[in-house]
Amino acid sequence: MSLQGRTAVVTGANRGIGRATVERFLAEGAQVLAVDLDVQEIGHLPVHRLAVDLASADGPARVVAAARALGPVHILVNNAGIGAARSLADSDDALIDRVLGTNLRAVLRLTRDLLPLLAADASIVNFGSAFGESAYPTSTAYAVTKAGVSQLTPQLVA
Repeated sequence: MSLQGRTAVVTGANRGIGRATVERFLAEGAQVLAVDLDVQEIGHLPVHRLAVDLASADGPARVVAAARALGPVHILVNNAGIGAARSLADSDDALIDRVLGTNLRAVLRLTRDLLPLLAADASIVNFGSAFGESAYPTSTAYAVTKAGVSQLTPQLVA
């Protein structure tokens, strides 16, 4: 696989799956915009970095502005997410808003706002979770957001 001449936007790029994705894309020759709350841990990687809270009012717009400077986007990886191991009864509004904002609303907004920048042959990768497929009453808000992300993917190709 060669991604030479391709541009990728990867959210949640600092650790775990996101970081591994960034490293693989770089190894395959892609230009990468690495997006995370904190991008210091990937400081040694030759990427374009953007530290941003995707759930903030201007978060997706800041990603779009940074991506626009790089040219057409060939790959969008919606990986950013936060956990919330609480039952619905133990979840206050602040927790629900934070989890929905990061795990679902930001994915919807960023994907929508990047659509005009996507190349004709672009790919969008949305990371869901097994939590979105089965009952996990001790992580209700998280599970609901991951179910939403899983449903977004087929909606984009329908």
